[in-house]
Amino acid sequence: MSKGYTKQEVKAWKDWSDSRTGQKTCVPVVEATEEQRETLHQKAIGKHMETKTQYEVMLRYQDTTELILDVRKDIVDLNEEPINEEYVEGFVYDHWSLEQNYIDALKEYEKLLVKYRELAEKEDNSSVNAWDEVEHDALRLLNLKKANYYRSNQ
Repeated sequence: MSKGYTKQEVKAWKDWSDSRTGQKTCVPVVEATEEQRETLHQKAIGKHMETKTQYEVMLRYQDTTELILDVRKDIVDLNEEPINEEYVEGFVYDHWSLEQNYIDALKEYEKLLVKYRELAEKEDNSSVNAWDEVEHDALRLLNLKKANYYRSNQ
């Protein structure tokens, strides 16, 4: 892994080098990763774009009883426009009972949320978005029931 040098470190190195040779030298070459070289190149030609990483943890229906748990990693620009979308991992819950599938899926869903939130904390410009379609639908239906119940009892 290469180290970025501060101006003070470069100046100290040059001063030391100049004192040893009595002549001016150029700045030492610093090793960079391919990604760092590409970023520097893009900045140099004015095409570098600031991005952020979004992890999407989604629990959703496959059909009436089957559930899918997916994790996706999206690289987006600062306007939330996708640049790269990548499937990371996923699980299928296909027991005959929706209730059993939901119980099993929730256990893994919670583990994945912890895992990707910890990962996002370690990375710059990263976040985790969670979506539980089963919970969303259940709440939507309960709200409809409440709204219709109160309306009919007035």
